[in-house]
Amino acid sequence: MTFNKQKSLRYAFANERMKRAMEQGFYLEAITICESLISDRLLSSLDRRHGVERNARAGLHRLINAHLDETLLDRSSQAHGEKLTDIFSALRIWKDKRNELLHGIAKCLPGDEVHSGPVLMERSKSAAEEGLRLFRHLDNWHGRHARRAVSAASPAPNGAKRAA
Repeated sequence: MTFNKQKSLRYAFANERMKRAMEQGFYLEAITICESLISDRLLSSLDRRHGVERNARAGLHRLINAHLDETLLDRSSQAHGEKLTDIFSALRIWKDKRNELLHGIAKCLPGDEVHSGPVLMERSKSAAEEGLRLFRHLDNWHGRHARRAVSAASPAPNGAKRAA
């Protein structure tokens, strides 16, 4: 089985698992799956770029920052009307919410605002929905970017030179 086929099956599994987690109220699990999907798309995007250090163990923070580097993004690309910088900035904000929710389910210091379980779960549900929305935008951008890279690398028909 090819890598792409295996990856496709893993994505199907992840999406099904996230759907079930959301339906059953396991929002923290859904957030974690969203992070994995988002990180994979960011890592895959870096993988196509020559001269860019990529690391499968890189955290979400580093992956987002690598994409906010002016030299790496095609700024004219749009994802459903949102500028890419807006998407990556939104991913930064989402990452902070994710950290607060996953790491803060029990951990807190005296003086911290402590939310009840139902409030925490409602915030987690919202963060999971936002993560899924951002992943979809990112996935759409990634697909367009990958198709452009393939078409730019493939020879033009009839020996004609391909415009850059």
